Formats: sequence, structure tokens, C-alpha cells
Amino acid sequence: MKYKTIKSRLVATILTGIVVLGTPLYIVAEDEDLTNQLDSIQQQVNQQNAIKADAETVIVSVSEQLRQIEEQLRQAQQQLEVIQQQRIAVENDITVNEKLL
Repeated sequence: MKYKTIKSRLVATILTGIVVLGTPLYIVAEDEDLTNQLDSIQQQVNQQNAIKADAETVIVSVSEQLRQIEEQLRQAQQQLEVIQQQRIAVENDITVNEKLL
């Protein structure tokens, strides 16, 4: 009977030791897994930030090109107005000259 009690205590002590020693190892393993997940997420965030920065660069470039095109269009419209006024003046001169003839 004493042998069974000692054996039971020994088994209980060994199991307690395994649980006590195993818990920190489990926590460390879990912490490492969470750290790896966090690192992976941070890498994804960094990649998305790089993509965002590239997109912003393209947007700035396209916006500048659009501004230049709008300026060219404005100048072309001004030239068209001048040409139309010149055409009207020439047509008026032709009308006057035809009447004189």
C-alpha cells in the first residue's frame, strides 16, 4: 500500500512537473507564432504602403500632365478665337470689295 502511495505521488509529481515546465514552453511557442504573424502583417502593410506611394507618384505625374494639356487647350482656344476674328474681318473686307466692284 505504501508502495502504491509513493508511486502515485511520484506520478503526480512528474505530471505536475511536466505541466509546470510545459506551460512556459507552450507560451513561448505561442508568443513566437504571434510574433511571426505580426511580422507577416507588418510586411504586408509595408508592401501596401509602397504600392500606395507608387500610385500617388503616378497620380501626381498624371495630374501635372493634365494641367499642361489644359493649358495647351486654353492657348489653342485663344488662337482659334483670333483666327475666327481674322476670318470675319477678311469676309467683311471681301464683302466691301465686292460692293466696290
